[in-house]
Amino acid sequence: MSRSLIPNPNKSPLFQRLLRKAPAAKLNQLREQDEDKAKEMENKMKWTNVLYKAERLKIKDDEDMLRSKLKKKEKRGVKIKKEWGDRSENIVEKMQKRQDKRRKNIRH
Repeated sequence: MSRSLIPNPNKSPLFQRLLRKAPAAKLNQLREQDEDKAKEMENKMKWTNVLYKAERLKIKDDEDMLRSKLKKKEKRGVKIKKEWGDRSENIVEKMQKRQDKRRKNIRH
């Protein structure tokens, strides 16, 4: 297992990159070619995961979780853009109302 699957606390995880590097697909491909090497690699991955867990590091190699996190992140981005658009529209409306009120008060 590569060290890049361990999250860097200074960076936000890029789920797409983690998803591409997820070892399950590579392991299945290796299993088709050579069963012994696949078992050896799987055993090695298990031990490295255990060692990383002992160091209290989160291991992000579950493909289903990474996909769901990626979808969640994309949905959050869409939601934030929509909220920001609504907020900017409200600001313009409020400014216009204030301006109308000023004009009305100046005329009287």
